[in-house]
Amino acid sequence: VEQVKIVNPGISRALGGLRVIQLSDPETANFGYLEVSLVEIVNRLEPDLILVTGDLVNERQHLQFLLDILNLLNPKFHTYLILGDEDGCIADLTNSSIWEKAQASFIDEKAIRLNLKGREDSYFWFVGSSYREAIKGATKDIPKNEPVILMIHNPNIVKWAALAGVDLVLAGHTQGGQVGISFLRKLFSYAQRSVYVSGLYKVRDTLLY
Repeated sequence: VEQVKIVNPGISRALGGLRVIQLSDPETANFGYLEVSLVEIVNRLEPDLILVTGDLVNERQHLQFLLDILNLLNPKFHTYLILGDEDGCIADLTNSSIWEKAQASFIDEKAIRLNLKGREDSYFWFVGSSYREAIKGATKDIPKNEPVILMIHNPNIVKWAALAGVDLVLAGHTQGGQVGISFLRKLFSYAQRSVYVSGLYKVRDTLLY
């Protein structure tokens, strides 16, 4: 578990004091010790929101394992998901009712306005997008005084988020730089998929994690 401090006045107004947990790239294929441990760790942190940034399953036959995990997670408010590039096998199910029991829903190519604190100045937006061309369209009607959190799978499209004025981008795809030693990364093209490998970055005024 890595705790990250985000310095942004708008996000602070909207989410300050709340606990948001990001998970990514579980590529669920089983429900065993590792998956149970993940659920226990997340629930022990008492999250208000859980955000899952793609690559959920590799095969449709493993969908029930993913649902088992989501059903056991216990966020105070909700779990939001987006698809990754490995999730084509379940892309037709994003609007299915199967996610409701787990208090989960997909926000791919959607923008939703939330207010978890109930104050007039604590509205914010979640936007989910897999395509750089769609980011501007999804955010163009959002008031400038309401912060935007974008969930994407591939961090390489962050520059389009920055051009659209997004406050915070949450991405996956790189598995946190599993091959993190610089000279070893040069030997593996898979480990060079992005310059944004792991951690917190700033692109213009947009933060990326």
